[in-house]
Amino acid sequence: MANIREQILNKISENKTVNDICNELNISRKMLHYQLELIKNTGYCYTNTYFNDGNILLRPGYDDTNKPRILTDDSSILKVLALSDVHFGSILSEPKSVELMFEYCNKKDIHIILMCGDVIDGNFGGPKLISDFNEQIDYFVDYYPYDPNIVTFGIMGDHDTRIIKKYKYNPAFLINKQRSDVLMFNSSIGDIYMNNSLVKLCHDYKKISALPKTEKLILCGHNHKYRAIVKQDNTLIVVVPSLSRISNALPSALSMNIEFDNKEFCSCNITQLGIIDNKVFEINNIDYYVRKK
Repeated sequence: MANIREQILNKISENKTVNDICNELNISRKMLHYQLELIKNTGYCYTNTYFNDGNILLRPGYDDTNKPRILTDDSSILKVLALSDVHFGSILSEPKSVELMFEYCNKKDIHIILMCGDVIDGNFGGPKLISDFNEQIDYFVDYYPYDPNIVTFGIMGDHDTRIIKKYKYNPAFLINKQRSDVLMFNSSIGDIYMNNSLVKLCHDYKKISALPKTEKLILCGHNHKYRAIVKQDNTLIVVVPSLSRISNALPSALSMNIEFDNKEFCSCNITQLGIIDNKVFEINNIDYYVRKK
């Protein structure tokens, strides 16, 4: 296996994408992820750059911003699906709805998913499908859908971080180790560069509402119900609904077309999606502008 790691390092030095490496070495993404973890453990540094088609470029070296970067190539539009509060492990979670949203992504050519926290239900009260939080994490790893052309960026919510505080057990670390297609931040806040614009994911907007902000797009979870507003400082705040039946009779998600002008975020078209009878349907569609093109 040392030979395969040497071949992977050669491909990285040639600026090959993940798809290129897998195709040329005839290995799966999961095998590549496993080998990259071993390579990382030797002290080798590489940086992932993500693209709107779901592909990933591995570059030698360390990105001192320590923030994921998504590029749109020549397109001015980045299409993403925003999910939140899926609460795997709760009896009110909706793994089937998550599967249907992945199918929607395939139909709509969406390759990026943003997850705004509470990926598992943890040890909060409420009816459980799975009570043990270790088994909840395993359940998420096993049943959160896998698609080699879709990357999920996620943060933790209060249900996830409570496990860290109480048991010193990190769900994000365990998920990242086992899923090559999911990148979880180790807290309830995470920053992502989309082209030249910084976008923030946070579980509870109240935790950052008083802080100075440089982001013009902020996605939050926690409240389980969708709303969006452009603030006076031209920051678009989007509260992503819950894709579960907790506090919400209708599991819901958001399809977002994020538009850029000269690589800077300028507007967003948001379609709220609902699920009835195992079918995804569009509830509403609204444009939000933070600056003129």
